[in-house]
Amino acid sequence: MTNFELFTLMYIILDKENEKQGKSNELLADYVSDLNPFIWKTEDSADPAYFSEFNDFMMDKKIHDDFGYSLIAQFIKTNDEYYSSLEKYFLMTSKDDFIKTAKKYLSEPHKGEKN
Repeated sequence: MTNFELFTLMYIILDKENEKQGKSNELLADYVSDLNPFIWKTEDSADPAYFSEFNDFMMDKKIHDDFGYSLIAQFIKTNDEYYSSLEKYFLMTSKDDFIKTAKKYLSEPHKGEKN
């Protein structure tokens, strides 16, 4: 799995939680909007600083059998103090459900896949 694929999975999960919240949490809605990896044709986020920060975070990390679940939680909690409280929305998705989502996402054609 590439960093961009993992970043996209983070977006998918947070976007789903944002929808469940009825987009009522402005902080979550703003964060999801800035993370959106589908705005540009290139492998980037709507606000390019977010994917750049994620790449920096992942520099010395390896994705293990949880498909990066723990790494995403750690990134959200530690990367930006302003958004650190949003980790709880990511954790509303169980590790098992995240892995199912990851396997489904990775099995379908998608932006950022390596052939």
